[in-house]
Amino acid sequence: MQRRRWILIAISLTLLLASAGLSLARTTGLLDDPNCTTSACTFLPLALKNSNEITPMPTTAATATNVMLSPTATSSTTPTDVPTATSTPTDVPTATNTPTNIPTVTNTPTDVPTATSTSTDVPTATSTPTDVPTATNTPTAVPTVTNTPTNTSTPTSTPTNTLTPTSTATATPRPPTTTPTTIVGTATPTTPPNFTRIVWSTAVPTPFSYPFAAVEAQGAVVGGKLYVFGGFGQPGLSGDTPSRLSNVYDPVANTWTAIAPLERGLTHVGTATDGQKIFLVGGYIEDFDGVGQIFGSRVSRYYDTATNTYTNLPVIPIQRAAGQLYYLDRKLHYVGGTYYKQVDVGTHFVLDLNDLATGWVTQTNQLTYAELPNPRQHAGGVVLDGKLYYIGGQHGHDGSLTVDNDVHRYDPATNIWEQMADIPLALNHISHSTLALGGKIFVFAGQTTNGTRHNTIYVYDPATNTWAQMPNNLPATRYSGIIGEINGTLYFTTGGGTNSYRGIPTP
Repeated sequence: MQRRRWILIAISLTLLLASAGLSLARTTGLLDDPNCTTSACTFLPLALKNSNEITPMPTTAATATNVMLSPTATSSTTPTDVPTATSTPTDVPTATNTPTNIPTVTNTPTDVPTATSTSTDVPTATSTPTDVPTATNTPTAVPTVTNTPTNTSTPTSTPTNTLTPTSTATATPRPPTTTPTTIVGTATPTTPPNFTRIVWSTAVPTPFSYPFAAVEAQGAVVGGKLYVFGGFGQPGLSGDTPSRLSNVYDPVANTWTAIAPLERGLTHVGTATDGQKIFLVGGYIEDFDGVGQIFGSRVSRYYDTATNTYTNLPVIPIQRAAGQLYYLDRKLHYVGGTYYKQVDVGTHFVLDLNDLATGWVTQTNQLTYAELPNPRQHAGGVVLDGKLYYIGGQHGHDGSLTVDNDVHRYDPATNIWEQMADIPLALNHISHSTLALGGKIFVFAGQTTNGTRHNTIYVYDPATNTWAQMPNNLPATRYSGIIGEINGTLYFTTGGGTNSYRGIPTP
């Protein structure tokens, strides 16, 4: 009897222990109970409040305390006690010295952890730099990093590629559109004595507002002074943005002075003078954003040296650039050049300054102005003995250009272009470095191929229709420079160098 009782007690104890083990196993299984979907299983986040209760974590983000903000988590697996950073830009600096007051991250916007439009390629900081905003509760006096340029390691409020205008290049108000009916002034060229060589010096200072190697500027001599307008190369402008700067050189004071700037930058402009006014027609013009150029314009105006002002003339009928402008018998002739840098043209436009109402024409009731027989651009042009000369030039542009050594002469009395003796060296970019002097024509420097520059000087004698090379050259190689003669002395400026030169003709 006693033995049977002990057996029953043992069986009861065994059953009780088995029941207790099963309950413990079920409780332990809750910690690993997965929430599985068709494609993947992710374990439910659980927090053990006490030894008897297991509760799911809240669905909203928890308050992170003493935990480093790391914007590198892209997996759907959310680490416990770390705010979820979704689609965070790469290469954002990670602070290893963890601030103690981390703000509560609640409903963090997608792709923007703390800063708007954070740039890529920002180097990782091993310790938080002093000028980088830290993730603390509303830092004071720390700017918000917004639209920071790419590849900039230090956030800055200064945008890149911002053109800083200079005071000398400020556009003046557009001149009145009402044009005068007459223009006063007659050309009075100086004729120095015959000479066989030129002695050069660098006594001429660099224009104070041209402390750079300007090219493709335009100029003319009026009243014993040399005027220079526009060109390429102004600091602060892109390489293909024409300058508005304009200057005048006084050889008596040996100084340059700024004059009224162009309304918009210009290069490749046809230029001529009547002895008081300087006419500017066509050319490459500064675009409307001030960061490039338009390869042709209808600009037609004059600069009055007596009043330091610009006045509009009737615009040329179609865009032109790199052609030649001549003043003869109160008429302006614009010949050749290009149309939008695409087509070489030989068109011959004429503006009668005594009849501005008619505007530019290519024909009258009596005749059609003869076109240039060999259309080309970047040539040289002068008026000598009542005839127009078109010298050298090129076809095409830049690396694909071909230089030309043709010389043509136009006679207004017969309306005929005649081909003259070729210049010995085919040259282009000589538009403002060709001048008539002592009954002859001189061509200074220029190009033969794109990027080359020369220092040669060639002289043409119309009496014999022959060319010769001067025995001495310019002191330096140049192209697209400006030459002027004042009281028998030559002045050469710009052309891709910062030095200006004085030349004394010598027997």
